[in-house]
Amino acid sequence: MTGNVPQEAQNQPNTVNQAQPATVTGNAPQEAQNQPNTVHQVQARQPAEPAELSAPKKISRSSENKEKASSPPKKTADTALQKKWVKAEEAFQATEYDKAIALYTDLLNTSLDTRARKKMEKASLAAGQEARRKAANFFQRANSATDPKVRKKHLLSSKTLLKDILQKYPLAGLDAKVKRNLGRVDKELAALDHTPFD
Repeated sequence: MTGNVPQEAQNQPNTVNQAQPATVTGNAPQEAQNQPNTVHQVQARQPAEPAELSAPKKISRSSENKEKASSPPKKTADTALQKKWVKAEEAFQATEYDKAIALYTDLLNTSLDTRARKKMEKASLAAGQEARRKAANFFQRANSATDPKVRKKHLLSSKTLLKDILQKYPLAGLDAKVKRNLGRVDKELAALDHTPFD
C-alpha cells in the first residue's frame, strides 16, 4: 500500500497538470481567435447593408423632387379654374344668369367641362323661366289694358322676351312652350292690327 500511494499521488498531479494546460491554454486561444474573427466579419458586413439600402432612397427622393417640380403649374391651373367656378356659382346664386352662363362657358373643354355644362343648362333654364314669367306678365297687362296702344306695347314687350329665350337660352329646353306663347302673342298683335285706332 505504501508503494502504490506515491504512484497514485505522482500520477494525479500529472493528470491535473496535463488536463489544465490542455483545457485552459489550448482551447482558450482558439475561442479568443474565433471571436474577433466573427466580430470583424459582422462589422465588415454591417456597413455594406446601409449602403445598399440608402441607394434606392436617393433615387426615390430625386423622383419625388421631379414630381414636386412639375406639379406647381398644374396646381396653378387648377386654382385659376376653381376661382372661375366660384365666380360662376356666385353669379348663379345671385340670379345673374347671363353672367353665370358666360363664366361656365369659359370652363368648357377643361377638367370642369362636365360640371360646367350641367350648370349651364340649369342657369339657362332658370333664366328662360324668369324671362317667360316676365313675358307672361306683359301679356296679362296687355289683356287687361283698354287702350289699344298700351296693349300693343305690352304685347311687343312680351314677344321680345320670348324671342330672346329662343336665342339666348337654347339649353333651357323651353323651345316648345315659348313657341306656343309666341303664337298667342302674334295672334293678339294681328287682331290689334285689324282694329282701327281712335
